[in-house]
Amino acid sequence: MLKCLLCGATIESRPTLKQLLLPGKLPEPHICPQCRSHLLLRSNAHPCPGCGRMLAPKESICWECRQWQRQYGWLLNNHSLYVYNGLMREFMKKFKFQGDYGLRFVFQETFNLFLQEFANDVLVPIPISPHTWKTRGFNQTTALLTLPYTEALKTIADNKQTQSAKTREERLKTPQIFELTNPQKIAHQRVLLVDDVYTTGRTLYHAAVLCRQAGCQTVSSATLAS
Repeated sequence: MLKCLLCGATIESRPTLKQLLLPGKLPEPHICPQCRSHLLLRSNAHPCPGCGRMLAPKESICWECRQWQRQYGWLLNNHSLYVYNGLMREFMKKFKFQGDYGLRFVFQETFNLFLQEFANDVLVPIPISPHTWKTRGFNQTTALLTLPYTEALKTIADNKQTQSAKTREERLKTPQIFELTNPQKIAHQRVLLVDDVYTTGRTLYHAAVLCRQAGCQTVSSATLAS
């Protein structure tokens, strides 16, 4: 019997007639219907042109993205698949902070299908520090990817404080934490930056600044949740 990777409940798999008629191995569900019912897809109705979150009826841009626009003169144009709610927070706790590598299967298929909706020449995942590599053993963003990607960035500081450990104000004031390792691989390309969660946008804007300086044709971003 299959077990839900999030709550451990038994999953009763009932393949559809279409699935039975298709050639190849039947897809295995990784989460139960109860957990899946708590996932909220990010709505495309009246989104902020920067972070992609839903705006109030009379808003044209959210407060946070207005600050980024003032600072840089441009917006990143982020897209997120899910709302960062309680279930997603619990998933990230187990996957990212407790290092449960097996949880990558929960969203791999849907997230990679989502990424294919956006025109790009190269996917560039947000890197983690060497310290995180040593303690966790994997990059949570690349673990979610099955599509080809280019590692064009690396962190500057080995022992940098994680964004999750900072307040919102501290995140916004964080100095540049990345440097380009392969600028020639992204120059004149349409780059789609990929990360697990969009919170304030600080990390993605740091990465986007370097990509734009490298001469990328366009730079946008996509995350699993926001």
